[in-house]
Amino acid sequence: MSRGLHISKKNVLITRSMEMSVYIISEILLNAGDIVVVASLSYFSVNMIFQKSGAHILQVTD
Repeated sequence: MSRGLHISKKNVLITRSMEMSVYIISEILLNAGDIVVVASLSYFSVNMIFQKSGAHILQVTD
């Protein structure tokens, strides 16, 4: 409550891995053709999850 996050057991999702979390979120939030911006050094598996959702990956470099 002190951080301004009013969360409870009803709106917390616990997964086994970061990849599973990203998969669930991308399936909910992304549509085909959306653009996802990632760093040039990013997780390969996460980028593949975004692409599977139909998103286009845009890499940002220094």
